[in-house]
Amino acid sequence: MVLGKADRIIITIAFLAPEVRNFKFLCTESMFQCEVENWNPRKDGYFVLEHLPTKRPRYLDVKNLLLASLEPHFCIEMAHFVDFLVVLESPEVRSAVIPQACDIESFEVLKTSLQWIHFETNVHLQKVIIAYCPLSEVPPTLAA
Repeated sequence: MVLGKADRIIITIAFLAPEVRNFKFLCTESMFQCEVENWNPRKDGYFVLEHLPTKRPRYLDVKNLLLASLEPHFCIEMAHFVDFLVVLESPEVRSAVIPQACDIESFEVLKTSLQWIHFETNVHLQKVIIAYCPLSEVPPTLAA
């Protein structure tokens, strides 16, 4: 499939700070899939997610997420904008809590430093994939 200029949105923001990095956002509206790279929600906020397509299903790949811990607020905030979330190639990510109030359908964590994760009872979450992470055991809340 060849995408025209009208089919995608690209946002690049360069930060002038002690740590120089580019925050990147690419979205192909016709495929309902977007990618964010080098993103730190604590510093950069969640405003970029307002540019995601509103048609469902909504997919987001987050590459090089600059958070050590995915706390409940992160998942709840993401659920306002996406149905399918993939966190990949993010070495800073070491732990996560997926709360009951997070109503995403699918959560994938690939190629991170994830060592610990906790899932609260969640009727919305239908698919979880955790791969290429140093996670040593399946959380008891998933083993049931």
